[in-house]
Parts: sequence; structure tokens; C-alpha cells
Amino acid sequence: MLPVKTRIAAWWMVLVSVPMLVLFGRALLTQIKDMFFNCSCLCAEGAICSCICPLDYYFVAASNIISVATIALLFMLSWRLLRGRKWAWYGAVIACILIGIGSILPIWSSLWPDVFDSLDAVYLLVVAMAFFIPAVLLFMDRKDFFKVSA
Repeated sequence: MLPVKTRIAAWWMVLVSVPMLVLFGRALLTQIKDMFFNCSCLCAEGAICSCICPLDYYFVAASNIISVATIALLFMLSWRLLRGRKWAWYGAVIACILIGIGSILPIWSSLWPDVFDSLDAVYLLVVAMAFFIPAVLLFMDRKDFFKVSA
């Protein structure tokens, strides 16, 4: 039987990662649609048309791909953590910390200061806390978890 804090953290990660996958996946699909269908196309008479997207589209799409992949990995790791796998504990802690740091970084980014308003900053802090709390719970219960899973 797993320790209580580990079970709470694992179920928390499962329940938080499903809506995050939906939100980030929807944002990724919207971004890909915008990249292919809403770019300005430059065509000369009799020439082949080429569409040019701003570089921001590619950076945001890449960050959404990384977010979706990491959250999907966290979802799978949390299911393995419920079965008492040590490697899943390490992976879940690393994934939670990476997602939390990755969601805080845009707040301090000086690349696009006019992109984020205060509501976006609050949203990103809530996302970060939703992934830092399971990491803290896992760290608090690590000795009991490794006794049980050994």
C-alpha cells in the first residue's frame, strides 16, 4: 500500500494533467491551424505562392508541443507511480518541477512585455502551483515511498 501523500500527489497529477492536456492541446491545434491557414501569402503573377508566418508562431507552437508532451508524460508517470514504481517517482518529480518552472518563466520574460497582462500572470502562477504541490508532497513522503516500493 502506498503512503497517503504519494497517493494524493499521484491522483492530483492525474486530475490536473487531463484538463491541462485538453487546454494545451486545443491551443496547439489552434496555433497549427493559424500557422497554415492564416499566414500572409505573397504571390507574384505567374510565380509559386509562398506563405510567410511570423517567427512568434513557431516559438509558441514549439512551446505548446513541449507542454503537451511533458504533461502527457506526467499523466503516464502518475499512473505508474500509483503502482509503486521508483523510476516513476523520479520522473514525476522532474516533470512536475519542469512544468512548474516552464509555466513561471513567461512571467519574467522580457522578450514580449506587452503580451502578458496581470490576468495571464495569475493564470500561469495557478498552473505552476498546480504542478509544484504534487512535487512537494512527493518530496515530503519519499522515505516512506521508497520503503514500500523496495
